[in-house]
Amino acid sequence: GAWDVEKQYERGRFLGQLLLPADFRPQLSTAAPLVLMLDTTVARVHWEMVAQHDNEVISSPFAGNGETGRHTARAGEFDPRRFLGTSRGVTRQLRTTFAPPPQPPPPPRRLMRVLVVADPAEDNRLPGAEAEGAAVASLFERFNTVHELTDNRIEVVKLLGPQEATRTNVLRELMQRSYDVLHFAGHCTYDRDHPEMSGWIFSNGTRITAHELNRIDRVPGFVFSNACESGITPDRAELRSVELAPSFAESFFGRGVANFVCTAWPVDDIAAQEFALTMYERLLGLRPIDRYHRQFTGTSPEQMHIAMRSARLSILETPSGAQTWGAYQHYGNPYLRFFDPASMAQSPNGKA
Repeated sequence: GAWDVEKQYERGRFLGQLLLPADFRPQLSTAAPLVLMLDTTVARVHWEMVAQHDNEVISSPFAGNGETGRHTARAGEFDPRRFLGTSRGVTRQLRTTFAPPPQPPPPPRRLMRVLVVADPAEDNRLPGAEAEGAAVASLFERFNTVHELTDNRIEVVKLLGPQEATRTNVLRELMQRSYDVLHFAGHCTYDRDHPEMSGWIFSNGTRITAHELNRIDRVPGFVFSNACESGITPDRAELRSVELAPSFAESFFGRGVANFVCTAWPVDDIAAQEFALTMYERLLGLRPIDRYHRQFTGTSPEQMHIAMRSARLSILETPSGAQTWGAYQHYGNPYLRFFDPASMAQSPNGKA
């Protein structure tokens, strides 16, 4: 909740000192992505915001890897090298009986199916969520033009707004068709008394919960829940449920989801859309020239831990970036790729 970067760093250092033994901290000063094996109790900790002493930080491990943005900071500015979530890739893995086996690398030729669900609650509208859904769907569709010389393709189904994104329509799509990626932008809620009833909120208070997921034969392997708890706004973030993110992750892993991205507390519309677009651009091998006019150049698809770090850095420049970058958590495989880089080498590196 701290806006002041020095106060955020001070609290991040305190968190690290509280959780990590002194003789273990030097092990974090590496360029390798950090994988945290957590149970549902310690998954409540905001590990991404753990900060290191200045003498323990390293220069960016992503130098020369197409990474953009400044990696050092002047006095009083945010220094991404200090925090685990911005200095290297941080991926969470839940130690449960539901943990999925490692995913194989992507095939040389792939048809990826994507379902985008946004702003589904008519009695609790989120116009920013519908705009995010439209932008994300457009980005996936743009892949087919920019990388038209490869054998990889993406099919996108959009359910935007409460008339299209009904609970029934979403369940019908998930039960009758096979999807690789599910992106959800809307409200969710955590039920402390009945965690299994926590879920995504649709019109008239209806939900999709772990109970409904049990009816789906094949849940998408990659799920991004870009949602906030109903009734919780950024200025009331102290009311957030720290159990929400790990509870959701466990529910999805129980149905075979291998990678799950979610928020640990509410984020605003601008930051949410910026994070989603940056993450997907890196995973899809799309480098923006002019996002507004949907102009991109083709590049090599990145691994998940790089995409997450890039997205965290991208929202630092948004109005609420200081209070937002640490909210995003990834559960799964840090080395996940959407597409095989070798098969994408044929893609033209020109404007489209």
